[in-house]
Amino acid sequence: MSIFALNTMEQHYALFEYKANRGYFNLGDYVQSLAAKQYLPQVDYFVGREYLNASDIQPCKMIMNGWFMYKVKNWPPSRAIDPLFVSFHLNATIADKLLSISANVDYLKQHGPIGCRDYFTRDVLQQYGVDAYYSSCLTTTLPKVDLPKTDDIIFMDVLFNQDHKSYYERVPKHYWRDRLKGKLPELQDHKTYLKTIFPSEIVEKAKFETAFYKAKGSTIEQRMAEAQRLLNVFGTAKLVVTSRIHCALPCLAMGTPVLFVMGGLNNASDLSRLDGIVQHFNFLNLEPDLDLSSIEGLNVVQLKDIDWENPLPNPENFKEYTAHLRNTCGEFIQTQ
Repeated sequence: MSIFALNTMEQHYALFEYKANRGYFNLGDYVQSLAAKQYLPQVDYFVGREYLNASDIQPCKMIMNGWFMYKVKNWPPSRAIDPLFVSFHLNATIADKLLSISANVDYLKQHGPIGCRDYFTRDVLQQYGVDAYYSSCLTTTLPKVDLPKTDDIIFMDVLFNQDHKSYYERVPKHYWRDRLKGKLPELQDHKTYLKTIFPSEIVEKAKFETAFYKAKGSTIEQRMAEAQRLLNVFGTAKLVVTSRIHCALPCLAMGTPVLFVMGGLNNASDLSRLDGIVQHFNFLNLEPDLDLSSIEGLNVVQLKDIDWENPLPNPENFKEYTAHLRNTCGEFIQTQ
């Protein structure tokens, strides 16, 4: 936890800090923090998302948005935190484990209603008797960037779960594990792979970005700045193509056409994050055998119908939630 000089007579505000995973940070987490930061008068310090019960946390207000979490043992959060739960997502692999602890359920009841980023989180909280509602995601309230538009097509982690070569570069021990087991997939260049799906000239023309950010030697300030750089890229692009929801969601806020590509997200944890989110995107499904019948209201796009020069505008159904999110955060910050 990074703490700046505090005046105990004043109200203080905190943002989340995140742990690296196998030597990399996910910049999508920092996009979430930037979405919360816009409502704060100042940021006095950072609190680790995985260590919300730490004994040295100072009294503060926090907007508790984003993805939760790995370390169930570190709940419920410290009493020093005055929380606002909006755009909250519970990882499906830990939801029942976390909610099977009565103190955790009591904590959420105490701080309800809980605004949920997706329908899965809303439904599972309601099953445990917590007052919960669908809020949409706070990143859809991000401001537009004051920069000129470009003619850029951005490919941001498109089908990143299929990029085995990059995965093994990030986690070398898994390369040797899979090689020894004889389960090593084809290590194809990802750009070459994408050309088998999308028009070659579009892939060649596109500019590539990623949410994977090397941890070694980086500071919180650098990671926040890199997340803002990505937002600037999204905000000025002609079209963004991505398999990252925290690339696609800010594009809605910025008015940049975005195409969400479904591929490689085929387990319970991944799918649980999507219902209530992907209905806001133009949606390209490259997994025809994946059952999406439980997700209603998809704006499905066919690959053959994409006009790359004149991208399809985004659906506007997210806008009905943005005013409520802004009002909720504003009222929370103003309340002493």
